Amino acid sequence: MSKQTKPQTLGDKPVAHISASAGSIEDELSLVELWNMLWSRKRLITVMTLIAMVTAIIYSMVAPPVYRVETLVKLQGDYGNEATATLQSTAFMEDFIRQEGLLPWIFREKWDAQSEAWTVKEDDIPSLRQGAIVIKEHMIVEKQGQLTVIGLRSTDPLTAVDAVVLGRMRRSNYK
Repeated sequence: MSKQTKPQTLGDKPVAHISASAGSIEDELSLVELWNMLWSRKRLITVMTLIAMVTAIIYSMVAPPVYRVETLVKLQGDYGNEATATLQSTAFMEDFIRQEGLLPWIFREKWDAQSEAWTVKEDDIPSLRQGAIVIKEHMIVEKQGQLTVIGLRSTDPLTAVDAVVLGRMRRSNYK
């Protein structure tokens, strides 16, 4: 025998029901019951919402901004994927850092520009591999159709500006 239930009403209007049956068990969820459940937990919902808002506000005030410097490059021929992989390779990065003398720029905090010498012990002087790792952590290489985006992310605006200036100086030397 099935149990008959009287339709619920809100005032003089019937309340919508969502029904789902699984075998012989029938579950019904009334919108009024759902609203009552949410209303009974309004303090918990309010507290959780306020905690999330305060956390988001604190994070946005404490987190350092990230600066992005990018350029679009069109790689000629069918070598676009290969060139993109080469740009991201550690060997290429090490060679580029060595040729351009970028190790002091990458590790400015360990370099004295006036005396042009490292300020750390000889064992602590950064290697080309360490420089490549730092650059790769901050480097952006993304394919966009025929173009490739090459860029740098940094939390230091001066590093981002230096990258732009350094890139322009390097480009002018190659023209």
